[in-house]
Amino acid sequence: KTSKRMDYHISVTGNNNVVKIAPSCQLYDLTIIISGDNNVLELDDEVKIQKGTIKVFGGATFHIGHNSTFQELDANVTKEDVVIGDDCLFSYGIVIRNYDGHKIIDSTTNEICNPPGKITLHDHVWVSQNVTILKDVEIGDNAVGAVVTKSIPSNCIAAGVPAKVIKENRNWIRH
Repeated sequence: KTSKRMDYHISVTGNNNVVKIAPSCQLYDLTIIISGDNNVLELDDEVKIQKGTIKVFGGATFHIGHNSTFQELDANVTKEDVVIGDDCLFSYGIVIRNYDGHKIIDSTTNEICNPPGKITLHDHVWVSQNVTILKDVEIGDNAVGAVVTKSIPSNCIAAGVPAKVIKENRNWIRH
């Protein structure tokens, strides 16, 4: 298929970085910033992002699977991987962040208490408007969720702040 990219800007600094954007992606009003060394950004076939910013740094991998759609995305990914499966649907105001803005240090040991963590969203996940997905979260296949701070199993609906499973044995259909 031919490229449907309309308007995106990319900045890559550092060494050994990999950026793979499938020709069939539709990227509008998107800024991509890759900084530092050994980072990977992969956007599979038919990924559509209407608006947003993707920042990958610190040797991280950010992968968005086939036919996943974002109305608006603010992704900040460092040191640990963030993987989004195939056929996922995201509304407006989506924030994906696998680290805290500042390091918290144990004052007796000087060890970092809040390192970055992985985020994994499996296939066919639907995330509603104004959702923040934080580090150390896994969302199972066919799940629906909002303000996600803990993992959500497959075939569930999660709601509330923070999200908790409210229905099991559910799925959703893309219109």
